[in-house]
Amino acid sequence: MDNFYLNLGVYDFQDMLKASANPHYEGRFEFGRPKKGHNWHATDFAQMLREVAEHMKKAAPHGEDSAQWNY
Repeated sequence: MDNFYLNLGVYDFQDMLKASANPHYEGRFEFGRPKKGHNWHATDFAQMLREVAEHMKKAAPHGEDSAQWNY
């Protein structure tokens, strides 16, 4: 039942985030098709964490040493 109740809601959530401002959402959605459930992953968790860490370094406050943001 999770797939039934979550499938359309995630598209509405994506549209809401695309329309966001102050701050604007800069993320991405990846959907597993055809018929992949909501627990589908485009990458493994290690790769996802590497992407998050890279984003954190890029988004570090101006003037900060980016090495301090290397998690």
